[in-house]
Amino acid sequence: MRSCSHSVCCLLLMDSKIPPRVGRAWLPFKRVVHCWSPVYQFGWYPNRLGITGIGSEPKAIRKLKSGETFTSTQTKSFVLAKTLLDIPISGIPHKSLNTVRGVISETELLTASDSDILEGFASQGVIHAHRIHIKKGTESYPTQHIILTFNKTELPKSVVAGYLHCRIRPYVPNPTRCYKCQRFGHSKVACRGKQVCSRCASEGHSFTDCHAEPKCANCAQPHESNTKQCPTWPQEKQIQKLSDQKYILC
Repeated sequence: MRSCSHSVCCLLLMDSKIPPRVGRAWLPFKRVVHCWSPVYQFGWYPNRLGITGIGSEPKAIRKLKSGETFTSTQTKSFVLAKTLLDIPISGIPHKSLNTVRGVISETELLTASDSDILEGFASQGVIHAHRIHIKKGTESYPTQHIILTFNKTELPKSVVAGYLHCRIRPYVPNPTRCYKCQRFGHSKVACRGKQVCSRCASEGHSFTDCHAEPKCANCAQPHESNTKQCPTWPQEKQIQKLSDQKYILC
């Protein structure tokens, strides 16, 4: 058996052939299939035959970087399968694509703690609850907005808290901006770019020692790169929204 460091991963999008159930549509459960040895050594055609032999014909196959394979299939074949073309594999639930987040806004829950909210909504599929806070100066204040994480792949329209009927709207996180290069879409840890000042957009220094005129590294307008007034911000926010709604892996 080869080391996992030599494993390869592909993104498999499987066709849906099971009709929705009455009253509740069937939703795919996304799993990760890890191969202990690279399957590409057999060529593309045997690979497809091996995948089809376990499940249904994939709509698309794409190589990924993480060493894992993402599948959405209508059967438990991949979960039960132990080998792919005589290569040992294992199937586990995907860590993030089997959950969905939404926001409720209720003033009557303002005094409830996160743990109390989680306990109250646990029977409705909630696995995590987090209240949004806002900062005013050095102080942090709780808001009526609560982020709920569900162990589902589709966001419910509402949840019930006693006599309260709480409407749920999709949660869209703020775009990730790199503190090193100031670009959107990745963090400082994963950045391969150069250090760029968030104040003047020049390379080679940080904002702490900068007294130059403001210039944005993203739109080149006269403001700092970290402001939400930048015209790039709403564009990135929309990209984040589509990414969450369509399960796009960025």
